[in-house]
Amino acid sequence: MPELTLSMIVKNEEKYLQGCLDSVRGIADEVVLVDTGSTDRTLEIARNYGAKVFHFDWCNDFSAARNFALKNSTGRWVLYLDADERLTEKSRPLLKKIIRQNLKAGYNCIVNSPDRMTGTPNYMRYQRLFLNSPDIEFRGTIHEQIVESLVEKKYKIINADIEILHLGYNIPKEELQVKARRNLDYLLKEIKARPSAYNAFQLAQTYAVLEEKEKAVEYFEKTLAFNEATYFMKSHACRFIASWLSEGNRLKEALEYGLQGLRYDSRQPLLNMVIAKICLKMGDSISALRFCRTSLEANRMPKSKDYEIFVQDKLIIYLGLKVSVMADSKPEFSYYFNELCRVDNNEAVYNDFLNTVRILFLSEGVSDSFLEKLAGVIDENNFELIIALIDRYMLKQDKFQLLEAIPSKLRNSFHYLNSLGLCYYENGMEKEALDAYEMSLAYGFRDPASVFYMISMYVNSGEFQKTAELLSRAENSFGYLPEVAAKLGIVRKQIQGFIK
Repeated sequence: MPELTLSMIVKNEEKYLQGCLDSVRGIADEVVLVDTGSTDRTLEIARNYGAKVFHFDWCNDFSAARNFALKNSTGRWVLYLDADERLTEKSRPLLKKIIRQNLKAGYNCIVNSPDRMTGTPNYMRYQRLFLNSPDIEFRGTIHEQIVESLVEKKYKIINADIEILHLGYNIPKEELQVKARRNLDYLLKEIKARPSAYNAFQLAQTYAVLEEKEKAVEYFEKTLAFNEATYFMKSHACRFIASWLSEGNRLKEALEYGLQGLRYDSRQPLLNMVIAKICLKMGDSISALRFCRTSLEANRMPKSKDYEIFVQDKLIIYLGLKVSVMADSKPEFSYYFNELCRVDNNEAVYNDFLNTVRILFLSEGVSDSFLEKLAGVIDENNFELIIALIDRYMLKQDKFQLLEAIPSKLRNSFHYLNSLGLCYYENGMEKEALDAYEMSLAYGFRDPASVFYMISMYVNSGEFQKTAELLSRAENSFGYLPEVAAKLGIVRKQIQGFIK
């Protein structure tokens, strides 16, 4: 009897299959590959590796295919992988050690799915390795699992440090959405047949990938309603809902969901980052800095939970720098600047960015060569930090040059137009400032300060009707900020006599 069977179901996986089989060469004594209709070189590659190839007529049920593979797996232990997964090199000795035992157990392995844009690891524990037995089975037509069956059969469930690299999400956005759209019908049928927190959570995540945020929120809410929902499901559901509410400026509700998420997982980096952004929008920069610190510290902790989404350190540091600038906190700025210096990257572009941040923060004069380098170091990740630094920059006459250096692809945004309006206003160009601010309102009311600048300019030019209209919209948008609402009320009383 083989010690270990690698059990797989595949269809048209010539792109990934060789890498998967290479990763278990010398460990898996038997490879059972169930094909559901490949038309590429998948079967040729499998046979070259000595795999036992079986055909399965696809019936829209992933568990049925998995169970067919399981019935044909003769090893004492079974490891199941998808073609776009690889057993990491460091995990090989640990796997060999485990399968020497005869323990009636299933092992939760760490599946690392790197972010498609940054390569940042996202870790989740899945049941992938178990002692073989004819009376266990996979369940679920999609996102199939075997752990429920193992628990029923009194298997001991153990967390192992075996790591599996999953490349399936590290693909272009369009391909990811095609996969999500394919899975959607399966999931809708599955949740109708078997309502559960797991199925609701998977549906919510699928809608999130498809960028159908309202539907995603609907199913994240349903996830929270299930008593059996795990803490990781609840914390990530709260994080997504909080972010969605924040985008709609429903900040009080957003903060409530964010804090609720912390009750389930106080050390989730992404959740703390989302809350920091909410606090910043609410004008509470002190709390924003605190949540940034927690986010960065948690991001650097070793993986220990069943589900962890990590963030690039630099993204948290950029946010920390931005909040420090807006809070005018030099100690916090120094902390995050030093953290940015510690990031292990010696590329010239990176060093140019550090120099850019330093010069803008100190409001030093800018040269043509600096402006040229500035254009080369700005990207979507650090854009808001650069804008915050430009807004704070003391040499007002140089701000136009700095804004001109912003790449054109980033100018059609609230942050750029708002900064441009401030620049015009500081230089006494009220007409141009109003034009820029009015264009920025197409992206919604995000900055109370810009509204008060606009009110001042409307009043100065005698446009009281426009002032009243702006006040009404601002009161609807900033009612959640007591200080701003009070100031808007004072302005309304002052101009009341001028409005027809």
